[in-house]
Amino acid sequence: MFHRFIDDLYAEYLLGQIGGADPERAKRALQEVCLLYARGLHFKPLYCGSLEVAAVGQLEANRFEPKVRRWCLNVLALIGTPERSLDAIQRVIELHPNDPDTMASALTAYFKVFPDAYRDLSKRSYVSPQQIALAAHIGNFGIRIRSDRTTIDIDNEAAPVLRSALVAVGLRRAPDNLFDPRFENGDLVRQLSKHDDMEVIQYAVWAINEHPELGIDHLGFDVADVERYPANIRGWTYRLYGEADIDNGVKHEVVAEGSQDFDSEVRMNLARGLRNTWYDGLETLTSPWWHNESKDEIREEILDHMVRHAGECSEYSRLAKEQFEVSSPSGPLAKRMLAAAAGTAMYAEFKRLEIKGSGDLFDFSPQNQGGPTHVTNNTINIGSIQSGAVSITGDATQHGEANNSLTGNQTVQLKAALSDLAKELGTLPYQTQELKDVTKLVVDAAVDLEPSKLTKVKQALTGLFSGTSKLAKFGGDAAQIAASVEKVIGMLPPM
Repeated sequence: MFHRFIDDLYAEYLLGQIGGADPERAKRALQEVCLLYARGLHFKPLYCGSLEVAAVGQLEANRFEPKVRRWCLNVLALIGTPERSLDAIQRVIELHPNDPDTMASALTAYFKVFPDAYRDLSKRSYVSPQQIALAAHIGNFGIRIRSDRTTIDIDNEAAPVLRSALVAVGLRRAPDNLFDPRFENGDLVRQLSKHDDMEVIQYAVWAINEHPELGIDHLGFDVADVERYPANIRGWTYRLYGEADIDNGVKHEVVAEGSQDFDSEVRMNLARGLRNTWYDGLETLTSPWWHNESKDEIREEILDHMVRHAGECSEYSRLAKEQFEVSSPSGPLAKRMLAAAAGTAMYAEFKRLEIKGSGDLFDFSPQNQGGPTHVTNNTINIGSIQSGAVSITGDATQHGEANNSLTGNQTVQLKAALSDLAKELGTLPYQTQELKDVTKLVVDAAVDLEPSKLTKVKQALTGLFSGTSKLAKFGGDAAQIAASVEKVIGMLPPM
């Protein structure tokens, strides 16, 4: 699987959450990292060391908080190194041999940081062959146990083993010969989502959320009955429906029901499921929910959704800009909103508001004796500064390329769009010299909107990226890059 890098702003936001003092926020950020990795989005190498240190720190600080502990281990199973993580992982294995869910995560992380994990774990009497085999497959280290013939009988295995088996299915790491008798993934999760162990059902719904080829049709129970289940099952079920690419009355009813659930963790899961979802009419639920929600963390998740889809809904756009303007420019909410807006038109709007709030050349606040720029005949008076200190007189006519100048707002928006495009081009898997040359032109133009540079950018983009078919040769999301290219070209002044 080709992978793309997580946007810098969002990576920094997640690192701040994981390294913070709030274990609940850290847990949710750790879950998000695992979800992003499962979907092909990775931290850039320069962030991985900091991520690992933060995860180990949370693991040590919350060694007796099982959920935080497990998610720390799940992240270390992705990016852990022997130098930073081995000792901490070994301590968890020694301290929690009777906690099967912690052991499942710890054993997978152990395979990541210790090459001889299979041999070492096989000597430990308190670790079963099924635990070892599942840990290796979940971590994608099946090659290290290729001679192992352990199988999983879902009709007779204990619940902890079934939960690990569902993790392997959700992550698409279960080999064809792992289950005996054999089961298709859809049949397996459908059967186990009717299990008599509530945690097995939770893991089954989670696996449906994770696996790209599974969906709401693979639930083994009727969503109309979801209120009868514990909070953890309700949460993952609502999240599944929130993310589902369907536009019908059933989804609307499920979202309405979930938004009013009495358990905050359930509402949190639904809000996270809606982050990248939009359909006409959804705002009739989300806007009142945001206004009435009592938990700040959930309001922030709903706001992420609104920022992402502000282009679809004027109410979202108004509310998002309002919240950005009242937030501290360098505070966590503003950073989070910028991260959520990455790749959308709202990002440029936020950058414009950010510059406006900083009192730059184009925005003179009264306390700085500023004001709007007025043009009177051939004289330009900037702000309300007295004595004509900044009056400019003379022939204001411009000739040649300069005729197509940009306004202050257009300048800000174009620079933001060029910067975003440069980042997206830099994440494409196949970095040919031709692509690198174009990326450099885009970067140079973002720094200095000189007409000659903009002309070169337009020629390069129209020549290299004249459609998704040509873009496909560089890998990545061709449609998304094509949209970004089209957006930049549309913002360029006539040449």
